[in-house]
Amino acid sequence: GFPLSGNSDVLALVRTSDKQSMVFDIGIPTDSSFLLAGYMQQVKSNEIAVVQKENHSLSLNKAHRLLGHHNENRTYKIATALGITIKEGAMDVCELCAIAKVKQKNTTHNS
Repeated sequence: GFPLSGNSDVLALVRTSDKQSMVFDIGIPTDSSFLLAGYMQQVKSNEIAVVQKENHSLSLNKAHRLLGHHNENRTYKIATALGITIKEGAMDVCELCAIAKVKQKNTTHNS
């Protein structure tokens, strides 16, 4: 998890194990209070950068995990857009995706 710290101007979530952080330092006034926002920047995985640089390929399962747990079709599209070759082979059932789907189905939706 991310322990929470900050004051009235800045809110920071810093994971102590690897010093990864999210900082919310943009104040947005509202009628009764304010919101804190932050800029988010996509950071390329070092492993993806190495694959691209050395023109290697990834298994479909590894690409699925590294590129955000998308379905097979979207994983291929993202990999292609990033210049990554996917090795032939079927995608295994992803345990994390299966757990997320079970949790999603157990959530009540009010419309």
